[in-house]
Amino acid sequence: MALKGPFDFMARGKRGLEILGLGLLVMEGMLTMPAFAVVVTTFDGSELDSNVFLDVPDSSVAQIVQENGELRFSASLGVDMWNKRASAPFAYTSKPIVNAGQQWYAETQVRFNTFGGVDRIAGITFYGGPDGAGGYDDGMEFTFGLDQWDGPNGIWVQGLGDNQPGNSDTGNLSAAYGGNSAYLRVEVTDNVSNIEPDSYSFFYKAALEDSWSLLGSFEAAFDNSRVALFLKSNTYSVDQDASFTYFEVAQLVPEPSALSLLAVGLGGLGMIRRLRS
Repeated sequence: MALKGPFDFMARGKRGLEILGLGLLVMEGMLTMPAFAVVVTTFDGSELDSNVFLDVPDSSVAQIVQENGELRFSASLGVDMWNKRASAPFAYTSKPIVNAGQQWYAETQVRFNTFGGVDRIAGITFYGGPDGAGGYDDGMEFTFGLDQWDGPNGIWVQGLGDNQPGNSDTGNLSAAYGGNSAYLRVEVTDNVSNIEPDSYSFFYKAALEDSWSLLGSFEAAFDNSRVALFLKSNTYSVDQDASFTYFEVAQLVPEPSALSLLAVGLGGLGMIRRLRS
C-alpha cells in the first residue's frame, strides 16, 4: 500500500488517524533523502556546492563554467583522455565514507549542447587524484557516459587504455541510444580497499519519469576515491560542449519494511497522546 500522507485522513476528520498519517509521511520523506550525503546539488546560483571541486589541468583547451542552472563543460581538439588525462576537465567530489559491504551511488543528468557531433563522451568517472592525474596510466579504469565517439552512439562503460571493464574478457558495456541527453547512475558496493574489487552497477534513462534501465555490472579494484563529471573530445572540427544539471553522490541506505514504518507511526501517535494527556 502506497503512503499518501495525512491529507486523506484529514479529509475524514479522524484526528488520531491524521496524526498517525503524519508520522508515516515523515518517515516516507526520510526515505527519499539519502543518508550521509556527500553531494546532493543542482547548479543553480553562482557558487558551487562546497563539496564540489573543479579539476581543469589546462584552461586553454578546456573550461568549466556554472551558468543558467547548469555546470557547462567545453573542450577543444585532442582532449581525448585514454592512457593520459589529456587535460580532460573534471568536476569532482569525494566518495562517501562507508563500511565494507555498504553501498553508495553517483547520479547526474548530462546533455550535449551541439547536435550531430562525433568524438565526444560525457558522464561519470572515478579516479584517485591528485588534480591533473588521470587516464589509464594513472590508474583510471573506465568512463561511464553518453558516448558519441566513433559509433555506434549510445550509453557506454568504456575501459581506458587497454583495460577491459572489470579486467574481464567481456568487452565494454554498451546500449544503443540516440538521444543528446541522458540520466546516468552508478551504484557501488564498496569493499573499502583498492586491492579487493568493488562491485559497480550502471543505469541510465532518457527522462526523469522513466524507470532506470540496467546497462550491466562488474567488479573492479582501483582507487575510486574521487567521483567526477567529465567531458572528453578528439578531432572533430567544432569544440565540444556539454552541460550537467545536477550531481548526487551519497550512501545508499536500505528502506525499512512497511511494518517498521507502521511501528514508527504508532510510536509517534502514542507520544503525541501522552503530550496531550
